[in-house]
Amino acid sequence: MDGPRTLGGVSFEPMTSCGTNVDVAATRCFAVVTDNPADEQAWMFEYRVKNYLWGIPIGRQPLDYVLAGARETCEAVRASMTEGTYMSFGKRQPAVTEPCKGPLYFRREAAPSAR
Repeated sequence: MDGPRTLGGVSFEPMTSCGTNVDVAATRCFAVVTDNPADEQAWMFEYRVKNYLWGIPIGRQPLDYVLAGARETCEAVRASMTEGTYMSFGKRQPAVTEPCKGPLYFRREAAPSAR
């Protein structure tokens, strides 16, 4: 959990993926994905921004975003991130995204105590 943030007037809580060999205390990985609908929901979307090299399009770079909360929150964040997000020959161009996918269910865990 990365803590609450605001984008375009929408409050959300981004989540960071943690691997098995991670320093939990350093990355604040205090959530576990479950398949239990009684737990909290998270939704995700992929954000693909065009990359340019000297004004020539060379592809898109995908970035995955996972947000704790309702689908509506995810869609609002996704919509605000696609409004004219990069420059192409002096014009704002939208990034490409797809609708939010989910839900993913998770439960929060307590931070490990300091030793």
